[in-house]
Amino acid sequence: AVTELEQSTSADKASRLLNSKFEVEENVVTMSYGSDSSFFMGLEHLIGPPKPRLAEAMVGEHCGAPDSRRFFDAPNFGTRTTSAIEWWFVHDPDRGLDHLNIAAWPQETKLVGELQGMRRKPLPPSAFGAERNRRNDQLQELGHAPFQLAEFIAARLYTGPMYKKYQCVLRAMGSLQAADLHSNDL
Repeated sequence: AVTELEQSTSADKASRLLNSKFEVEENVVTMSYGSDSSFFMGLEHLIGPPKPRLAEAMVGEHCGAPDSRRFFDAPNFGTRTTSAIEWWFVHDPDRGLDHLNIAAWPQETKLVGELQGMRRKPLPPSAFGAERNRRNDQLQELGHAPFQLAEFIAARLYTGPMYKKYQCVLRAMGSLQAADLHSNDL
């Protein structure tokens, strides 16, 4: 069975497609890391503390920011979308198309043929309720806080096309932070 999987062109194609999320140039994977001090300072040092009204802040950032309706391309699966479209796709897909005045959700243009089944689906958070509850039970058994709805939405956004935008912002902020740290070394 493993040999069949290794020889399968669709498995190979799917594997290359999934890996392409991390590619900067075709067939090249390049990663860079910050310093240990950057890591231990955490995101809060870089982007500030979380807003007390997290869900409202998330809506504002995805739907009310100046670039919320500006299209961007997520090259991993060939998706052209906006922050506002992604918010509605994840948060309330049943009302989203009407609210956004669009006919259909953006499709992953690289997932064709046998790979169409891998396309993401516009499902409301309630569709994941049973699984989220099961995972929250496991977290609580281990002494951790449950996974909040806003955290679930954020995770789902990050695993979709928004990863591209989030990473660009964090990398840009990290570069600015590094430049500021180096300028203080004088």
